[in-house]
Amino acid sequence: DLISNYYWDMTSSGRHALNEYYVEDATLDVNGIVYNGRKAIQSAYSGSGETATSKFHMLMNNPKIRVNGDRATAETIWTGVISDTVRVRPRLYEQGHEYDELVKQDGRWYFKKRVITSYAGLTEKYDDTYKER
Repeated sequence: DLISNYYWDMTSSGRHALNEYYVEDATLDVNGIVYNGRKAIQSAYSGSGETATSKFHMLMNNPKIRVNGDRATAETIWTGVISDTVRVRPRLYEQGHEYDELVKQDGRWYFKKRVITSYAGLTEKYDDTYKER
């Protein structure tokens, strides 16, 4: 549920405080750009999501989740889809792989570490940091 709720909030609800899904000392690595801590992680989300004329959704596939007490790991393949209008076919925007380390605190799951790697649709922002993993 943590991963599904996170992506729902990121792409559909307009919610912008996505750092609430992370523990205070979490790490987010997106194509080699590393953000440490909630404040830095929140800065990674500025300018992402849907535009005024299109809807952006993230499809999560082939989840592999391993739970060991209050810790877990999750791996998924993700695909970004943009729907420009209701009359135009949706188009694939990007695709990649995600590896997460999760922790349970006070009965709730949080991201401890996330490594997000693009396989297609990489933007120029990551030209100097990208490494296929």
